[in-house]
Amino acid sequence: MIKGQKEIIHISDKKVIKIYNRPFTKRIIECFNDDPKTAGQIANSISFPKEKIYYHLKKLVSNDILYVTSTDLVKGIEQKLFLPTAKQFKITKKEITGLAVTKVDTETEISLAPITATEKIITQSYS
Repeated sequence: MIKGQKEIIHISDKKVIKIYNRPFTKRIIECFNDDPKTAGQIANSISFPKEKIYYHLKKLVSNDILYVTSTDLVKGIEQKLFLPTAKQFKITKKEITGLAVTKVDTETEISLAPITATEKIITQSYS
């Protein structure tokens, strides 16, 4: 594990889960071994145009799926090295729907019972 990279990250934010579950995101994450990669190396690994990869990497960094391990100046251009923020991502889906009707009688009396939150954890890892 590289400094700054966690062993496990739990994802519960719906927006981040949606981004993480995209096949393209999975391809990017799976292209990593234990070493950071540049945008060009990532693009080559997944057979994607280098010019178009930056948009996707920026989105993954802003949602804490990838992070920048270091930046170097190469021929006057800033070159970033990327790595997933964790070795494993665990998706935690919580569903809370509120109250459920348990009884309705003829005098319009309604009995309500709380619905408990359900939690489902899905473990996904790379390497």
